Order: sequence, then structure tokens, then C-alpha cells
Amino acid sequence: MNNRVWLSVDTDDFQFLPSVQGHKSRSKGKSIDLTKYHPSETLIQGFAGFCLWMKTNDFPVTIFVISSQLENEKFRTLLSDIIEEFPDRITLGCHGYDHRSWSSFEPDVEKFSAMLEKSNQLMTNFDSSRYRKWFRAPSGYFASWMAEPLKKAGFVVDSSINPSFIMNYKYGEDNHKQALAAIDSSGLIERPWKCKNGLPVCGPALFKFPLSINSRIAWKNAGEIIPSNQVISEVESSNQIDTFYWHILDFSRKNGTWIPSL
Repeated sequence: MNNRVWLSVDTDDFQFLPSVQGHKSRSKGKSIDLTKYHPSETLIQGFAGFCLWMKTNDFPVTIFVISSQLENEKFRTLLSDIIEEFPDRITLGCHGYDHRSWSSFEPDVEKFSAMLEKSNQLMTNFDSSRYRKWFRAPSGYFASWMAEPLKKAGFVVDSSINPSFIMNYKYGEDNHKQALAAIDSSGLIERPWKCKNGLPVCGPALFKFPLSINSRIAWKNAGEIIPSNQVISEVESSNQIDTFYWHILDFSRKNGTWIPSL
């Protein structure tokens, strides 16, 4: 019998990709001026597609927000419109402040803790009733040293770990098993991303051949979606659940017609 499923999406925009900024070695673009951030037309299209898809089902979804995006009025409107349309189906989590790939840099507990404090404030000010102290490291770049600061900042759940051997380069000097052990020792609840056959099936894996073949099979065979009135209690419980995630940007694919295979 399959585990029940928690659905979540991230609000990444092109300006925040590791290839552009926020990664020690991968970033080749010019770091963005967050005061000038405005949602791309592709992200705006993605929000429209997300809304249309939500109207075709009753699934609850957690949106992991890059908190600096909330400093932009247009982005706040996009997110507020989704919440207004589906008030009982949306929860919010934290996807960092500027999508920094923390584990690609040297450990910096002080800077990381300051980011968490700022993000918590922005998220709480935006919608305290829907914001949960749930964290997802940008692009899954998580190092063991991050667990204790997360716990001290009041976070209850982490959903950063991609437990596939091909993703072990994202954990700094550790691997995903060591990161999981650090999270467990901190008292955080970990909700790792769904894998199948030891391979990732969420996020970029949905579209990268040949991973996409394995991913489609996993998604089509997903278990029961956790209902809206049980999301918080299930995610924060000790029960085994499957975490499926993708990006709001994905809804812009195929000229805005793409939807997840659930």
C-alpha cells in the first residue's frame, strides 16, 4: 500500500536560479538587486496555470515561498489571489530569503540564522494563519550544520533532502544520510522528496530525460493525496508520507497547458 501524499510547489523565478546567483561555483550571472525584483512573465503565466489546475481538483498544496518575493507588490498579489481563490487548501512554507544555495558555501550559522529570522517575519506579516514553520532549502542545497539553527528559529519541519545517491553533491562535505542524521538529532521532522528506484522524481527530474520516465511512473502511481483538513497534522506527525514537489514555473510549460500527472 502506498503512503499518503503531501503536495508542494516552490515559487522559484529565473532570477533566483543557482546558475544565475546564490551558488558559490555555479552562478555565472550578475547577482540580482532584490529591491528591483519583479515576477517574470513566465512566473505570472505559471500562477495562472496553477490556478486553472487547482480548479480541476480538490488537492491541498503547500507553497514554499522565497520570502524576498513578498517585498514585491505584484508577487504578493499573485500569491494573495491564489489564497483567496482556495482559502482552505493552501499552506505556506519558507524557501529561504534570496534562494541562496547555503551548502555550496562555508558554514555561516550567524548569517543563516539572520536569514531565517527575516524570512519568518516576512512570511508571518504576509499571512500568519497559513504560514507554517516548514523549511525547504533552495535547490535542495542542505548541509548538516543548518539543522540546529532551523530548530532554534522555531522550525518544526524540514523538506530539503533528496535521498538519492546522485544528489550527494548538494550536502557540502556530507552526504544525504549524514544530513538526515543531523536533522533527526536536532528534533526536526524531515519530509524527504519522493524517490523511485533510488532516483529523484520531483522538481527538475520531471523534465530531464531519462529521469523523466521514472518520474512519470512514480507520479502516476502516487498514493492518496492527504486531504486539506489533515495536511498540518500529517506533515507534523511521525507518520510515513510521500513528498511530491514541483515548481509554479512548470505550469508555463507547453504554452501553459502542462499539469502534473496525478
